[in-house]
Amino acid sequence: MIVSIQYLRGIAALMVVLSHVAWKGHQYLDDPMGWFRIGNGGVDLFFVISGFIMCHTTARSRGTVRDASMFMAHRFARILPLYWVLTLATLAVFLAMPSRINTSGGRTDIWQSFLLVPTDGKYLIQAGWTLSYEFFFYFLFAAAMLLGRRWAHPIVAAALVLLVAAGQEWPPHSVGALFATDALLVEFAYGIALYHLVSAKLTGRLTGILSIIAGLVGFALVNADLFHPKLRCFRLGVPALLVCYGVVCFEQDLRRHAVERLKALGDSSYSLYLMHPFPLAAAAPVLAVALHHAFAPVFVLALVLCSTVCGWLVYLWIEARLTRLSKPWVERLVLALSRGRGTDPFPPARLPADAGTASGTR
Repeated sequence: MIVSIQYLRGIAALMVVLSHVAWKGHQYLDDPMGWFRIGNGGVDLFFVISGFIMCHTTARSRGTVRDASMFMAHRFARILPLYWVLTLATLAVFLAMPSRINTSGGRTDIWQSFLLVPTDGKYLIQAGWTLSYEFFFYFLFAAAMLLGRRWAHPIVAAALVLLVAAGQEWPPHSVGALFATDALLVEFAYGIALYHLVSAKLTGRLTGILSIIAGLVGFALVNADLFHPKLRCFRLGVPALLVCYGVVCFEQDLRRHAVERLKALGDSSYSLYLMHPFPLAAAAPVLAVALHHAFAPVFVLALVLCSTVCGWLVYLWIEARLTRLSKPWVERLVLALSRGRGTDPFPPARLPADAGTASGTR
């Protein structure tokens, strides 16, 4: 486990929660967090982290079909079970009380929600839109894995940059083309670049401090509307990359002085990210009536704590159990499909005798 990445996951999820708490403050109070406009930068942090982690978790890949298949199987097992459970719960609410879902307006698309198909409407769980980009990246990454470890990373990064560049040069109009050329995709390439910077051991403490400061200044400038390039991959993606780089530079220090509660926030970050709209929707109107305008800071703090606790409970009771159950099941499915073809096209990968465990894994 990479402790710094766990911390960053927790920070990213918390930024997204704060952005939605700010919106609830706008709905129910006098906009006490109207000054906070960079909460959606948590998504950019997640995308950079994802690019880094996909390189890290496949560091020992030999470029076989088996490796690529297992990679996708593990991605499905990690992401879809909890997402589908929460989407089913949201669908039940939507069928009973449609006005309670996607209260900001717009069309809610049901089957696209479950399959994460790009749409110009909204998903039942609106946060699911980011998972569409994640899976686009995963499929591209899995395909590149077949070319071998040496070429996979530069090919994926180049493909992402070229897709975005094509979208800027020839602006598309269809939903699918807009999705496949969105500038957000470059942030996965940032994560790939970050992995290679770390692998090259360009991670000194001074580098980390300067990178974190630069990233925080970037976020502050965006928040103050003093830095506003057209493309989000520059506006929020570059500060996100700098913060990630800086924090990862302190991996060894963070490992020696781990803060368990912050690590726990990282562990539950996916649950928190997906389900925090539920406690926010339930608690915000109640707290607004109970606290009134004089207690706006308490309103904000209570919503953040409520979301965080609920995210941790969902992680313990649902996500962790679903992951433990689904991972071996999808692995067996991949192996069963290979045996069904009469021969095993997925021969076991043989690592060289000196192939050690990738740094930071267990």
